[in-house]
Amino acid sequence: QSTFLKALKSYKQGDYNAAYNHFQSAIADNPNDWKRHYAYALCLYRMKKNDEAQKELLAAKGLTQDEKDQKQIDEALALLQRKTSKDESK
Repeated sequence: QSTFLKALKSYKQGDYNAAYNHFQSAIADNPNDWKRHYAYALCLYRMKKNDEAQKELLAAKGLTQDEKDQKQIDEALALLQRKTSKDESK
């Protein structure tokens, strides 16, 4: 089983620490796959590592030219921005 599939499985099971480690390996194995950066960003968000999540989303955005994928990433960035702003105002 690939490290990316292990990462996704751990993420879906709510084991974010294991997913975090697997995603790092998966990205090292294939750093040009935007989906790996995107999924890693979701994991980072769940771990409340919003700055890192934003960096990964921006990395993902730079790796795809597909308009639909770009829109998906933009939506995630907007949600993250709203969440971060909301947390900072507390």
